[in-house]
Amino acid sequence: GNMKNIKIISLIIVLIVTITLLTIRWLTQKDNSRTEKVQLSLGVQMVDQNNKRILKAVKIHNNKFEGNFLITAASNQDTYFDLILINNYKQIEFSLNGTKAQKKHQIFIPKTTEKNYLNSRITITTDNVEGGLNDSVLIFSKRTPDSSKIKRNHMKKTFATRFAFYNEYKKKNLNLSYSSDYQTIKGELGFDILVFEKPFIDITRNHFEDYKNLSSIDGLKVGEKIKLHTYINIKKSIEGSPFFNNYLQAEKLNIKQPFALIALLDGEPYPLYYSNSKEENVKFYEVELGKSIMVSPELKITKKGIHSLTLLVFSYPYSDPEQLLGSYKITNWSTDIVTYEIPINVIE
Repeated sequence: GNMKNIKIISLIIVLIVTITLLTIRWLTQKDNSRTEKVQLSLGVQMVDQNNKRILKAVKIHNNKFEGNFLITAASNQDTYFDLILINNYKQIEFSLNGTKAQKKHQIFIPKTTEKNYLNSRITITTDNVEGGLNDSVLIFSKRTPDSSKIKRNHMKKTFATRFAFYNEYKKKNLNLSYSSDYQTIKGELGFDILVFEKPFIDITRNHFEDYKNLSSIDGLKVGEKIKLHTYINIKKSIEGSPFFNNYLQAEKLNIKQPFALIALLDGEPYPLYYSNSKEENVKFYEVELGKSIMVSPELKITKKGIHSLTLLVFSYPYSDPEQLLGSYKITNWSTDIVTYEIPINVIE
């Protein structure tokens, strides 16, 4: 009856909003030789035959996943991306449009005009699947021309698109252990994620100028560890979305929100050292909904030269998005939280 219509309408609204959130990400970058800024927006989503977005864990058979993804892009210049696939927080080999399976593929996004933006489908297949629910992310990293010096360019160069599929062949009991190694911050900054030079736990007493973010790391020695004081504010990432009020209501209920943190070095997953001095490719946390936190993993690089670091946060790891529909959780699940690229110069 009437309730059902309301549910369907609210679901349609959620889908529209989630898509909009995903699609509009502008990158701007100043190039000294020209004044023209690089402007690029990229939206990617898993779609069905009619190009409608799929927001559920699709069932797969024969231990093989095949999915179609719609890429919508507008760019004022030709851009190359590296494309990787992370499945259950590990990088896996996959095939792009029927090519040979490998860990990394290149994708070219041509310059578009205002009237004529790019709308194109790609097909991803892989048989590197696990039992039960597979929590997957396609990651596009803008390729930087090789250079011998650090360019501080404060831009997001990484786009992540999340999707899920369910492998009925092998069931798997999931037992996530959450790290309690984080600091809850008093007050909040207007960022969803940012890495700082020094740790802090109270923002209410200082001016923002007192906190210097880590825009680049110059002269890190091979094998030397550096702490990445990472401020995370998941609430900020969905501010203004239709479910934001729903989130604010839930905030009063002392609910916990789980998330996963991963690092990419030069566009591929890279382990960090956490408090137990063990290298880990992913760390899971469960924090009070609405609270800002700080985590301080350590980074160690064993290869000299110019590198690029990005940190990413994914809410509700190992969830079927269909179970999250109708609340702020689906917006959190589908909104990628990505740092600016941090260039690093590693020396002997």
